[in-house]
Amino acid sequence: EPILLWFGMDEATASIGKTYVVYEVVSIAIDSLGECVEGLLEVTDHESFCVIKDIVFGFLNVMFIAMTLVMMPECELWVVAVIHIIFAFLSVVFMVGFATKQGWLRPFTGGMLKSIAFKNGPAVKNMINTALPLSIGQLLAYGEWEVLTIFASHMGPAEVATWAILGSLWETFEATTEGMGDASEIRVAYHLGKNRPDIARLSSYKSLLFAMLLGVTLTSLFFICGDDLPKWFTTDPTIQKMITDLIPLVGFGNITMTFGMVCWALIGAQGRYQMSTKVILVTSWCVTQPLAAILTYVYGFNLQGLAASVVIGYSIAGTVLSYILIRSDWPRLSHLVQEMNKETGEIASSDEESASSSSSSSKSSSSSDDSSDSSDSSDDDSSSDSDNDTDEDSKLVSKKKKVGKRTLS
Repeated sequence: EPILLWFGMDEATASIGKTYVVYEVVSIAIDSLGECVEGLLEVTDHESFCVIKDIVFGFLNVMFIAMTLVMMPECELWVVAVIHIIFAFLSVVFMVGFATKQGWLRPFTGGMLKSIAFKNGPAVKNMINTALPLSIGQLLAYGEWEVLTIFASHMGPAEVATWAILGSLWETFEATTEGMGDASEIRVAYHLGKNRPDIARLSSYKSLLFAMLLGVTLTSLFFICGDDLPKWFTTDPTIQKMITDLIPLVGFGNITMTFGMVCWALIGAQGRYQMSTKVILVTSWCVTQPLAAILTYVYGFNLQGLAASVVIGYSIAGTVLSYILIRSDWPRLSHLVQEMNKETGEIASSDEESASSSSSSSKSSSSSDDSSDSSDSSDDDSSSDSDNDTDEDSKLVSKKKKVGKRTLS
């Protein structure tokens, strides 16, 4: 409640927000648990199931909230949070139950439930070294926007509401960028672990190209819907006008963010999450935040100053990260990734297993083909022998008949 009052909201709005947060925190905790299982399914070639599940439950969630608001127009905001909790719980239960029934979690059940993972020191150390920079990066990403919201509160309550709506749009762009970054990250890390540095480099460059094409396409659609977009979120003409003025900056910011975040994911795939996170940290808190503060408190800019600060920060981050990516020593990084996998005991490869199984199956099929051929040839020989025997018998019978006729004559 004090935070909402700090943002310039009145006491009634702050009280509603305080009640809403109590329930929404539970929903976020359940979603976090589901994301852990979902991440495991995504890296084991079941990402299509995760996407379909998210679409179905997201659609049901939105439809149920809409029906609730139509049937109970006077309901409070915490009811929406309760609906979030219900569908988050149902989504996790369905995902775990369906994956268990299909046997997708069977290879990992022993490691998760029947062993003590902390005994594998190198694996735990590798996980912490990877997860800690990622967590810090996510915290900085969300913390940066919240700090900018504090700057927006200096302008007025309408600016805070506009910046919050803009944050929702920005999260939509981030979700698309994150999906592209995760996919490219998995492919590059896979090729580095298989000692294919040239293919890993080519895959990273192609991922950047596809990401930029996707960013430009989404920005184009965003510009096409620009005039009608503010009306989807609010009926206040003042807020609609401010959102319309920010659409061009947000569109260009999406392109720079896409390039920078995909570069960040690719550098992380090389095992250098700490380096990429440091770049984001420096550009965020040494470029974006100071520039936004100067434009807001010194020069008195409106929300366009905050949006311009974000675009400039992401542009600098993307430039630095792209330089690091292009200058990477891919063979050395591939060797380091392989050594890291050996230390953590992750040496087995699904490709090798499939190759061995295919080779064994081909061997067995060839041997069965040979045996079938030999059996067919033996059958042919036996049939030909039997045919020869019958021919000889018929000849003997005809000779005996001729001899009998001569003797009678």
